[in-house]
Amino acid sequence: MPKTKGDIQPKKRGRKTGEEVLRQVAFALKNVEQVDRLEDSPLARLSAVRQLAAQKYQESLYPAGFAVRRMLSEAVRAVINDLDDLAAYNRELQFLCGYVQGQSVAAISRRLGLSREHVARTVQPRAFSLVARAFLVKADGNRAKGAQTSAGENNG
Repeated sequence: MPKTKGDIQPKKRGRKTGEEVLRQVAFALKNVEQVDRLEDSPLARLSAVRQLAAQKYQESLYPAGFAVRRMLSEAVRAVINDLDDLAAYNRELQFLCGYVQGQSVAAISRRLGLSREHVARTVQPRAFSLVARAFLVKADGNRAKGAQTSAGENNG
C-alpha cells in the first residue's frame, strides 16, 4: 500500500539517520514560527532539547517547541559565523539569511540570480544540511554538558 503525506511513520529507537534528521530540520525551519508544530516535531524528543526545555522554558505553553526554535536559531547562526568567510558556501549562507527572515525561495532565487528550481533542488538542501549538522553538534554538545553536570553533581 503506497504511503501518503499523512501516514505516520513507526517510531524507531536509536540514532537517527542523516536523511531523517535533515528532513526533520527542514520541516522545523519551514515551521520555525509555529512552536506548536515544533513541539510535536521528532526533534523535540532529543535529550538536549528536553533538557533546554526543562531549564529555560518549563513555564511556557510549548517548552520543547521553544527549545527547538532556539536551537535552530543557534544552529543557523553557527553556520553563518563559521562559514562566512568561505566563498564556497556563499549561496547557502545567502539562502539561510533570507530564509530565516521569512523570504520565499522564489525571492531568494531572484536575489541570487538563479532559477527557483535550481535553488530549491541544490542550494536549499545544502543549506538545510549545514543547519542539520550544526543542530546535531549543538545537541550533542548540550548532551555532553548535561552528562558532565550530572557527574559533577553526583561527585559533589
